[in-house]
Amino acid sequence: MSTGAWYDDGLVRMDAEGIHLAGYYFPLGRARHIPWSDVRGYEVRPLAKWTGRYRLWGTHRLDWWFPLDHKRHRKTEMILLDVRGTKPALTPDDVDAVRTALDRMVS
Repeated sequence: MSTGAWYDDGLVRMDAEGIHLAGYYFPLGRARHIPWSDVRGYEVRPLAKWTGRYRLWGTHRLDWWFPLDHKRHRKTEMILLDVRGTKPALTPDDVDAVRTALDRMVS
């Protein structure tokens, strides 16, 4: 784990290097690192029954991917990152803190 993280809830970590998503790749649960230069933007969306609230891992859409999150069913918002290829759909514990970090790094 790197020191100096701006945000870290165990699943999503953000620091000067980029965004680190624990439990991203199925089925082994390996992490994904996204450098800031790859993030073109983001969108905050409601997390509801039809948008993945009860999805443990993966997706029903070909353009989104939810990393493993056992607490997703308790959350109400997701952050969809605009990157090339499949877009990670994050469900951080503190959406506002992640938005603050994204606003600072993504123009």
